Amino acid sequence: MEIEILSYPDDIWEDILEQAFDTAGFAAANTLAGVLSREDLDLYSILYIADEIRKLADHFHNFIIMDEAQNYTDVGEYIAQHERGYQIGEYMDDFADYSKLGEYIARERDGMFMGSCFICMEDRCDLETILHGSSLEIELGGCRCSKQN
Repeated sequence: MEIEILSYPDDIWEDILEQAFDTAGFAAANTLAGVLSREDLDLYSILYIADEIRKLADHFHNFIIMDEAQNYTDVGEYIAQHERGYQIGEYMDDFADYSKLGEYIARERDGMFMGSCFICMEDRCDLETILHGSSLEIELGGCRCSKQN
């Protein structure tokens, strides 16, 4: 099937529509064409955002999602239980300040409470490297943010 975009001559939009048609069918390609034809839409901004979404999806395994974490104490307890180097012995549990540990993790790993969970990056991985670093830097430069194949 030949797809022609009259208002946007770039080949990239034609490729996007053809891919949508091939993978999702005619209805999806038609819906996408309707969205792309809106005059108030900045298509190049959409491409930029789509690229960032793809990068985040490629590195989804580098995010830690703490379901049901409601506060920094929950975050600190989770990290102490699940990450090497933050473990607290059973006799020291009463003396640990999990709230301070949770605040530290949030600050150091770009953490954020979202709904009923807390999301942060793995140790030695940062969002800036994922979004703006080259894939070679990400894979070989010492950051554990490697692309999962």
